[in-house]
Amino acid sequence: MPIPEWQLDNWSHQGAITGSAAAYNSIQTALTSSNSNISRLDYELFLQGSYRNSTNIHGDSDVDIVAKLKSTFTCDLSALDDSQRVGQSAVYPAAGYQWSDFRRGLLQTLEEYYGKVNVKPLSKCIQVITGPGRITADVVPAIGFRRYNYFYSQLHESYVQGITLFDSASSLINNFPEQHIANGSAKNAAGRTNGWYKPTVRVFKNARNRLVDDGRISNELVPSYCLECLIYNAPDSCFGGCYGDTYCSVVNCLWELPFSQMISQNGLIPLFGASPAQWNSDAATEFLNGLRELWNSWR
Repeated sequence: MPIPEWQLDNWSHQGAITGSAAAYNSIQTALTSSNSNISRLDYELFLQGSYRNSTNIHGDSDVDIVAKLKSTFTCDLSALDDSQRVGQSAVYPAAGYQWSDFRRGLLQTLEEYYGKVNVKPLSKCIQVITGPGRITADVVPAIGFRRYNYFYSQLHESYVQGITLFDSASSLINNFPEQHIANGSAKNAAGRTNGWYKPTVRVFKNARNRLVDDGRISNELVPSYCLECLIYNAPDSCFGGCYGDTYCSVVNCLWELPFSQMISQNGLIPLFGASPAQWNSDAATEFLNGLRELWNSWR
């Protein structure tokens, strides 16, 4: 039997957001305290991920917070000719204060403020238990990233701006969180899916969790970011009417759409590939198969 509409509707509801705000405010206080190692640096702090996108569901336990150093950035100069590359490098020489320095100062500040027992360095972030009544914060140390279109001078240059971070294997990861946010909001707008996109993402996040709980897929198979990007590729016409129709339309359309045509929600990076910011097509196929089986064998 198919998944009942009442179940899908329940899955569409957003989870609590007060805990994420409290965690963010706590991290902000820590980084601006008198003992902070980075308080004098030019950086910005912002939410990313499901809480920023309003696609968080009940049970989401971590909030992603980016600490981006603005004075240092990496570049993609592949679109520039040789003379433009030389000019860009002359105007923007390598910074003395790098990502590793920023991460070190960030980690020390968080350990001193919360205590080492509440701070755990992970592959891409620093996990912080911010206190009672607040959810765990995953603080991502990042620097700027520029994908250049052209460079003629500091006053005549064009680039797309994102962030750069590194994982524990020293692999460089470039991403575009602001574009991700903007494109998700645009797809959710009245002129496109009329508010159905983000609730539908939450439906599929809960469906993924049900598949994990039933032992049909592994917990690591479908990261939330990749799931959201996958659903983003479904045509706007798939969304609306009722959640049952939307579920089937999205799964059927994604099943027919070649993976090579799918783009991340930021609109700039192909969803599937070999980089750390991309997903594995075998994992997506297994997930789509699981969604079809879940619909056809609901119990």
